[in-house]
Amino acid sequence: MITANLVNGGRRLSVLKNLRPRGYLAAALTWLGMGLLAVCVAGLIFVAIAPRVFGLHMVIVEGKSMEPTIHYGALAIVKDVNPAKVKVGDVVEFNAPETHWVTTHRVVAIAADHKSFTTRGDANNSADLAPLPASDIRGQFLFSIPEVGIAIRWLHTRNGLLTAVLIPGGAIILLELLSIAKELRRRDEPLASSQ
Repeated sequence: MITANLVNGGRRLSVLKNLRPRGYLAAALTWLGMGLLAVCVAGLIFVAIAPRVFGLHMVIVEGKSMEPTIHYGALAIVKDVNPAKVKVGDVVEFNAPETHWVTTHRVVAIAADHKSFTTRGDANNSADLAPLPASDIRGQFLFSIPEVGIAIRWLHTRNGLLTAVLIPGGAIILLELLSIAKELRRRDEPLASSQ
């Protein structure tokens, strides 16, 4: 049963109605939609707050040099790190000295003074050519979420943005129109039976 209070001309009407199978589906879709909306809002809040609170940032992986550890199109979660604490075997994010692109590779050697590093992608046969200055390290890789980066990249396109807005918006409008139509039919039923 679903209980709802409707305000009509200053008085409250209590409506108790047994759900029919179609009603169960509508209720399930409503709860599913609300749950999905809550997850999206929580995700957006996390993305907005995480960098400040936890020293985290996110990067979409654009290459395959770290396969199979980090897959192309994954969303990599990276934390701020003091370069003095980086060890051989750590995966770090840095601005590549040659290209200035943000790169994520594994540290394979550290200079004795701890002021430069040698890095290599797991899928590469040789180390990166230029030594990496400690000042170029942006963070240490924590984990990645496969395929999420591809979805985020798509959401930044015109079609992705329209889809992200139109589908949920259209679903909410459709559910509300169905709810209004159902309520109007329910109000008309007693009038039709009394005539």
